This record gives sequence, structure tokens and C-alpha cells, in this order.
Amino acid sequence: MSEFIAFTLGGIFGVVLMCCLQINRLYARKDVGNEKPKRTDPVSSE
Repeated sequence: MSEFIAFTLGGIFGVVLMCCLQINRLYARKDVGNEKPKRTDPVSSE
């Protein structure tokens, strides 16, 4: 019975850890997406 409890708690801990890492990755990507795009076309000086 103690093996089952340890397996269940280990699985729950693993899922929580992976969710936290995924949330951290999404927040890091959101900061990169907020940058303004650079202009690639030349600006005419007429």
C-alpha cells in the first residue's frame, strides 16, 4: 500500500512541476512577442 501512495504522490508532484515549468516558458515567450517589429522596407526621403 505504501508503494501506491508514493507512486501517486510522485506522479502528482511531477505533473505540478511540469505545469509550473510550462507556465514559466509561456510568460517568457510573451515578453518576446511584445517587441515592435523592425522595418525592413527602405524609407524614401522625398
